Amino acid sequence: MLRPSIFGEMYSEYGLGIITAILILDLIKHRFVIPGRIKKYLPFLFWFSFLWFYMLITALLFISSNFVFAVKAFILNFITVWAVALILARGERNYLFFRWFGRIMAILGYSSLITFVVSFFYPLNNLYFGQIVTPSYRAAGQIYFPFTIRYGRYTFGDFVLLRDQGVFREPGILQAFANFMLVRALNFKEKFWVILGLLMQLVFTFSTATLFLTPITLGLWHLFISNNRRKYWKFRLILFSRFTSAFMGVLLIIVGAIAFLHFPGFGFSDKLLTHETSISDRVDNMIQGFVAGLEKPFGIGLYGVNRSNAGINLVAATEQIGIIGFILAIGVYIVSVLSAPARARKKFAIMIMPLFITALVSQPLLDAPFDGSPKNWLLRRIHYSRIKFYRVIIQYYYCNDKIIKDRGLKGVLKKKIMDLVKLIFKLFSKKITIQNIHKRLENLLRKYDYYNSDIVCNYLGAWGSKEFIPRKYVGEKKKIEFEGYNFSSIEDPVAYLSKIYGDFMKLPPIEKRKSHHAFSFIELN
Repeated sequence: MLRPSIFGEMYSEYGLGIITAILILDLIKHRFVIPGRIKKYLPFLFWFSFLWFYMLITALLFISSNFVFAVKAFILNFITVWAVALILARGERNYLFFRWFGRIMAILGYSSLITFVVSFFYPLNNLYFGQIVTPSYRAAGQIYFPFTIRYGRYTFGDFVLLRDQGVFREPGILQAFANFMLVRALNFKEKFWVILGLLMQLVFTFSTATLFLTPITLGLWHLFISNNRRKYWKFRLILFSRFTSAFMGVLLIIVGAIAFLHFPGFGFSDKLLTHETSISDRVDNMIQGFVAGLEKPFGIGLYGVNRSNAGINLVAATEQIGIIGFILAIGVYIVSVLSAPARARKKFAIMIMPLFITALVSQPLLDAPFDGSPKNWLLRRIHYSRIKFYRVIIQYYYCNDKIIKDRGLKGVLKKKIMDLVKLIFKLFSKKITIQNIHKRLENLLRKYDYYNSDIVCNYLGAWGSKEFIPRKYVGEKKKIEFEGYNFSSIEDPVAYLSKIYGDFMKLPPIEKRKSHHAFSFIELN
């Protein structure tokens, strides 16, 4: 949710910098006077912050978690939410921001309609402008005339449909926000073209969630809100009486339920036949995740599960954050509604309902960082330190007095650490085993996807943090000649050797020309 497609999954760097800069300029403009309206946001802000502090602490305590991702996600969410709250708390900014955001989404909806219609008369490939590169979503970010951003293709019989993702990460998230903006547009009497554009954007997501959430959301709006708006522009004939509003509300809810189950191609029953794997995978992860969260109330730590789609939605993520984290996350939405003025709570509850349901069972709105390896120096050091910690434990576990060659205080200290490590294993032999330590180290080493990382590292190498190198140095395997023999090599061996050794072509001083390898070469005739 927090990484729009227009930034190519670089929201962590670009978006955070932009929002921070805007906040600083805004504070300077108002001489660092905090808007009084921020008080009404405080219950939500404090609850949201507490949720992320909880997830950060559990990620620190549970070794299986990905603490680096958790730190990054915490910083991103904490700063973004507080900054946006401070900026939008002034005057009419909140109204203007969401008004224009809704209009931009509506314009993108019309763009999707134009692309769809023109594609019948003109080859779709000729409408293609380019792609916003998003490594984790290789088919996403495709831009078509006039300015339609498409997620990928959905096969429906003989038809191939392009799914709209708008400025969001994927269609499922787009539909949640489009429904949110649709209800807001109805509440604030937006122009008809805005309503229609938002509906177009919902249609071109080709999302099963849209089939259910859009009619249900509009149905609830008719039931609980529209009967107070009988003179509402284009709908004044429909909303002639409370009875008509209630009838329309119930009808839309029924239509939504039927469409969700039986709509051709996109309904649940058809998807069970054509996309059974994706549905069963989601359901299995939800069941497994929630049961695991009940068994371990504090979870196993954020991003602590390597299984595919383990955090596909909030229910599935319960395995990581525990049932306590699940309740805290649900509380974010409840506190949001309770923080609204009493007269506006119904409207606000219906507005955020699509976001809530999407987060609960459909999309990972909680957070889903994409970076394979942290580009930030500090986060990289934290991850390296965790690996080094387990590596040292393993070394001292298998170590003995004869191997430690250091003399003096350094040698004594190493022996004491070795004795302490072995004592801990002996005292807690039922809970701590060397096999568990090996497994935890391996999990840390597997945390990052090599192919989505700009920076890679030989974490178990002899040169410590010098082993961090750009992945392009490794590149593709190639053959090089050395002293008359051909060897397999990385793509840029000179850059790699220079990164680790400096000027590797220059001989070291005579006293340092010693082998660091414990083996001997014996030639037998």
